[in-house]
Amino acid sequence: MTKKQELDKELTQVWLILVAAKESFNYCYYMHKPKSDSELQYINESKDFKYIRHLLWRVTIIELAKIFRESKDTERFNIFHLFNKLKPSGHFKSLSFPDQKLTEYETSFKKDKLITQIINLRDKIYAHTDPKTDNLETDLITFLALENLIQKTERILNEIFELVLDTSLLFDSPVFDKNGFDAFEILAKDRENFLEQERQQLNEFLKKHTTYSK
Repeated sequence: MTKKQELDKELTQVWLILVAAKESFNYCYYMHKPKSDSELQYINESKDFKYIRHLLWRVTIIELAKIFRESKDTERFNIFHLFNKLKPSGHFKSLSFPDQKLTEYETSFKKDKLITQIINLRDKIYAHTDPKTDNLETDLITFLALENLIQKTERILNEIFELVLDTSLLFDSPVFDKNGFDAFEILAKDRENFLEQERQQLNEFLKKHTTYSK
């Protein structure tokens, strides 16, 4: 296997993790901010969907942590490990990837406090039960911040693919389609129709009862 083939394989693994994170993120985001108030009300009143929504959030955090958690032993495909292998002294040094680019990538990610929050949330709460969580800075994680981080990671991975492998990546969600996703819209309308039928039946009952009373 050539060095380019090896890099292609490793980049693809990081890409697959990122796609999984993005897919979970998109569904979770929609379940917090759907197209209509009736959908949101339906989701918020369902303990099942609120639980599923939370699980999607957890999956998003856990998958993103795989990419950014710097651990040689447990996260083989984290992006910092990949950067090190692309450096002039790394495993892929023969591919002559611009070292300045790698410095820009690393600086951009290491200055991003959101990554520390993601790692803490994953390590201290979602992956382990750690009682020492008093100083966790996780309450500032927003959907917008996560979306920006995902998009930045997409751009960097795609740039590496283009510079070394002369190809590009497709980051579109393989399943989620916001415009075509109508599951909760259907469920919310079905509930509204059911409640309307209930109201009509109640009104008819009260009308008859009132008539008989007279």
